[in-house]
Amino acid sequence: MKDTILPLLENQLIITEFTYAIQPVFEGEYQSIIYSEHGLFYSQKKPLTLIKDACDASFSTFEERRRMIIREFRYNFRVPIPVSLEHDIFAFPTEAIQSPFCEWYFVNNIVNIIPAKGGSKVIFLNGSSVTTSIPVHLLIKQLERASRCMTALKNYRKMMKFLEEKKNS
Repeated sequence: MKDTILPLLENQLIITEFTYAIQPVFEGEYQSIIYSEHGLFYSQKKPLTLIKDACDASFSTFEERRRMIIREFRYNFRVPIPVSLEHDIFAFPTEAIQSPFCEWYFVNNIVNIIPAKGGSKVIFLNGSSVTTSIPVHLLIKQLERASRCMTALKNYRKMMKFLEEKKNS
């Protein structure tokens, strides 16, 4: 029945700059629901596997990216991940990545986070939203941390480009 409501993505790379969030699913053969600008999709892969696959597709492993953020920003828990530096795709987990309840949210697509009954409501660029049991203060903290990483890495790349151009002129 779900196939007729939400498309099933089988072994396809589905994380793009249009991905909003990934939440775990605990029924049937599906393990994730992906919220995107293009609608909702089910996947047979776990949320963490989807994130890892997207990192691998960008020529650096999830663990390499995670270690870099830990080293540079000293975030040891709920580490934000630069999924794709070239497309400015940054995601943050809501809890320990090993937790089966861990959700992932994508920085560039969040407009607001507001209180909702039993947790939070995350509002996305296209006006759609998702409700989660994660407290507002935790989501905001994670969004701020991920935004800081994204800005710092973006500025570092700009600086390196500027220095390279200056050196070559």
